[in-house]
Amino acid sequence: MVNTMALFEFKLKPLQEVMPWGQEPNLSLSWFGLTDGIYYMNVGNEQLFRNTKEILWHWKQEYPHTDQNQPFVDYPIVRFYEDLLEKLADIMQPVPQELQKYIVTSERWSEQVWGFCYDNESDENWDMCSLAAEWCGYYRHVSTMHLAKAPSLTFWRIDDTIHIRWDNGDNEEDGIPYWTTTRGEHTLSADKFMREVESFHQRLMEEMEQRVHIISTNNPFDPRVKIDIPNLIKEHEQRKNSLAEAMHRKSSVEDWSTVIDATEKLAMLLLRQFPNSNFGNCSSFLDKITPPASK
Repeated sequence: MVNTMALFEFKLKPLQEVMPWGQEPNLSLSWFGLTDGIYYMNVGNEQLFRNTKEILWHWKQEYPHTDQNQPFVDYPIVRFYEDLLEKLADIMQPVPQELQKYIVTSERWSEQVWGFCYDNESDENWDMCSLAAEWCGYYRHVSTMHLAKAPSLTFWRIDDTIHIRWDNGDNEEDGIPYWTTTRGEHTLSADKFMREVESFHQRLMEEMEQRVHIISTNNPFDPRVKIDIPNLIKEHEQRKNSLAEAMHRKSSVEDWSTVIDATEKLAMLLLRQFPNSNFGNCSSFLDKITPPASK
């Protein structure tokens, strides 16, 4: 693999293995489809998006062409790249001290908040819940919904440290473990994280530059596969600016004071749902109802 210790790892498929989209006579390929390949993340001693040997063997029984030596996600690389850049401004924005005890619960805190809102519907509660949940849920959650058994993947920054937490939840298919790691957390400095994002961007753009050049000068694909070459070249030039655009995007939260107020108010309202419990503070309350993922 290329740069095996990179945080964001990928490998494009050879052009001859890239399958066109659609069905005859309407076969086509775009910049997006030409990024088809495998990807994963190196997080300490773990690798995210890696299937277990057991599930690969299981698939082999039903699909004989399954490559048991290729355990990583097989999907256009740009899907994950786009989802990461969409949340980059929020990931790089430090979480205020008052909210750090909530972000450690990530998805579970959001679930509790929305559960309260569905049980106590009102416009005021919906606004409050949106403020209390989205800052640590949606805004810092990198989508993986294009994957089967999609792991929950959340990034946040405390001071100069980036936290990466994953939780695969239901990590089985037919009773067989699906991913090699179920849940955990990895940290690195904010500077290191940005260097990894920049490396991901640079490597993808460089490899796609070569790919676009090959197709525009000596297209190896069957003539039945429609490729709009002028548009392909134009899109590649635009894609090269994706990281710069993401870095200049404003973060979703501009006024932390309203978020802090809503979050702490929700915590107190949730406490009232547990009148027989002696929670000393909001932090211990969160520990009781939403234990953080193990490292």
